[in-house]
Parts: sequence; structure tokens; C-alpha cells
Amino acid sequence: MNNVPAILLLTAVAVSSAAAQQGPRKIEQIAARVNADIILKSDVDREIDLMRYEKSQQGLDPAQVAKELQEDSKDVLRNLIDKALLMQIAKDAGLSAELDVQKTMEELRVDKKFATMDELEKAIIKDYGDLDEFKNDIRTKFLTQQVIDHEVVGRIIITQEEMRKYYDEHQKEFDKPAGVRVAEITVLVDRRLPDQVATQRKKIEEALAAIKKGDDFGDVAEKYSEVSTAEKGGDIGFIAGDLKEQVNEDVAKALEGLGKNQSTDIVEFNDAFTIFKVTDKHNGGILSYDLAQNFIWNNLMNKMAPDKIREYLAKLRDDGFVDVKPGFQDSGATAKSRKSASATP
Repeated sequence: MNNVPAILLLTAVAVSSAAAQQGPRKIEQIAARVNADIILKSDVDREIDLMRYEKSQQGLDPAQVAKELQEDSKDVLRNLIDKALLMQIAKDAGLSAELDVQKTMEELRVDKKFATMDELEKAIIKDYGDLDEFKNDIRTKFLTQQVIDHEVVGRIIITQEEMRKYYDEHQKEFDKPAGVRVAEITVLVDRRLPDQVATQRKKIEEALAAIKKGDDFGDVAEKYSEVSTAEKGGDIGFIAGDLKEQVNEDVAKALEGLGKNQSTDIVEFNDAFTIFKVTDKHNGGILSYDLAQNFIWNNLMNKMAPDKIREYLAKLRDDGFVDVKPGFQDSGATAKSRKSASATP
């Protein structure tokens, strides 16, 4: 199934991780110590300023912004402590998100219609203030999510019985417009040398030859694909509505006109070679159970994951050392972590 939906991300691109910041700092008030890392009052203030800005951009009146900010700011230090703990796990595990940073920057460049990366970076510096900090915010988002996916989401078991029960009891949720279910086989070529690109091209050509020979697409995906969908036979899931509105232009063009069980030739992107297959089609109305499975899984995960994530973060607090300074509050503190902090001289 897909990774946990974006709604469960503990971080956003516009939020910095105090634990990941490095280099000398001027002396200022400490809000909390999280094992070997510190969170400063300025980190808390920055988070609140970003929240205020985001709410103001939603068209809310000043009174509503102030009301929501007062409520949401209660969890600011908790969220920063959460990120610090998760970043420490990511560091200990040797996780990397550099490719994610590069891809996000490139997607942002295309989305904002900048001709070059240099133009985008200048705009970020103008609007955001610090390019390295901006990239670090992206890095933090992906690293913390990697930890959550591995340590929490990947360990939650949702049975077929639970999924079928949910489907039977929530039929109206699966009334969807016409669309297709798509699978992929993708090999990556981003930032590779010419001889490495040639090797990757040979790999995708071997995959295509296997498909044309009649081998099962899912088996070929598990063998050759280099992205996360490989472990589920390349299944991307059901894409509802107009393809041109749901996926990028190149993907929509490649899928256009394909019937059920038909696949593309090799589709070349800047960072990958991909083969797509339409594994099922939907003409509109209530999705079949097979087509609805990704929606069901996401909905059930949305219900189950938040409590599991909170339990995991509570355990990290109990197993580690979190010292919240007077005048600040960690709304995610456990009885053990409060006791440990109060015993600190």
C-alpha cells in the first residue's frame, strides 16, 4: 500500500529542525534540551511566526488568526521536540534525504516556472532569507517521515478482513469518477555518469523485454524497479478523473489511449526511465473492492497512525532525556519525562 498520507506528516517544509542545525550560535534562552541537542526560544518564536504567516495567507481575519494561533501554539515546543528526537534516530541510522531535497527543489523550480535553479535559489533567498535553512527544512521533513514510516507505519498491520469491513460499511466514500489503476517499473538515472546511465537504460530495456515476452508485470517490477512501489508489484494505485489534471503532462500523454492490461514502452524523464501499465479501468460510480484498496488503506491508516505515532514519540521521550525549561511547556510530555526533567539540577 502507499506510504502514510501527507496529513500525518509531523513536519512541513516551512518548519526548521533545531536538532539538525549546526555551527556556532549566539547565546540566547534555551527552551529545551533533547538528549545532546538544544531547542532555543528563537526556534519556538520562528515556528509561531511561520504559523501566523500561513494562517494569514488563508484569508482569515486578524481575530481568527489570533484565536487559532493561541490554540495551535500550545503544541509548538512539542513538535520541535518530536522532530529533534526523530532527527536523532535518522542520524543514528545513517539515513539520507539528499535525493529528496534535489527532487523537491526541481519540482519547485518547474512549478514556479523558473528557467534555472539559480533563479529559484535567488528567489528563495529573497523571500525566505537563507537557502541552506530552506533546504534543511525539506531534508528534515523527509528524514523524519522516513523514521515514522519505518518505525511506526511499517509496523501497523491492517488485515484484509478490516479492509473489507470498512469497504462494506462506507460504500458512499468510493463513488468516484472514471479513472485508471496504474503500475510502474522505474529505474533511476538522476545525477549518474554517462556509463551509469547506459547501465540503467540496459536494465529498463531488459524489463521491457521481459514484459513483451509475457512475464508478469508485478514480478518484473519487483525484480527491476528501484522505487518504493516495487515491493507491491509496481502498483501506484487508482487515479480518478482527468489524467491531465492528476499527473504531469508526460505521464498523462504516456497513459493516454491505453486499455486495461496494456503497457507503455520506455518513458524517459530527467531523473528516471519508466514503464507504465494500466492494470484496471473504472467507468465511474462505486469502485470495486480491488480498486478501492488504496483508499481503504489510507483511510484506516489515518485513523490508526496518529495514536501509534504519539505512542512512539512518548517512548522516545521515556528512553531519552528531555529537559523543558521553566516558562515552556511540552504538551507531549509523559509522566516519566516530566519526572526526569524535574530531577535535573
